[in-house]
Amino acid sequence: MTDPPADDPIGEIEALVASIEELPDEALKARSRALVSGVLALHRRGLVRMLEVVRKRSTGMADVMKELADDPAVSSLLVLHDLHPADLETRAVEAVERLRGAYPDLSFDRLDAGRLRVVIGARGGNPASTARAVEASILEAVPDLVAVNVAVAADPPLVTLRRKGASL
Repeated sequence: MTDPPADDPIGEIEALVASIEELPDEALKARSRALVSGVLALHRRGLVRMLEVVRKRSTGMADVMKELADDPAVSSLLVLHDLHPADLETRAVEAVERLRGAYPDLSFDRLDAGRLRVVIGARGGNPASTARAVEASILEAVPDLVAVNVAVAADPPLVTLRRKGASL
């Protein structure tokens, strides 16, 4: 098992869960899962209560919720606890829109059962590298997607130009 970077708490958690799953003791694994479930339930309850308090006291709640949801650290917590104000499709569409600055020919195709399909025009360079970069950016923004498929559109066919009346 490789250690994730210290600034990657999700990676750290995934590595710890993987190490627990490798343990041979089934009872210990079950207690570990129960502990994680209990901590998550505690966090969810606290987050729900915090959001209730903010809603009661904030006149501009929509702005507050948007700012919280746009913060990557808070957004991931809201997603984890199913408290994010935007549904999966809205967040996926917004992630694609944000990437259009770097990839103007990127388009949302469909979202089905948590699987997002986007299409990007062939733009020279390395299409596989571009597809991986787009996929990674989308998954970072919308971590609860099951998968991201980046289809690279084929280049349009070349057209042969001839002068009028010229023969081949």
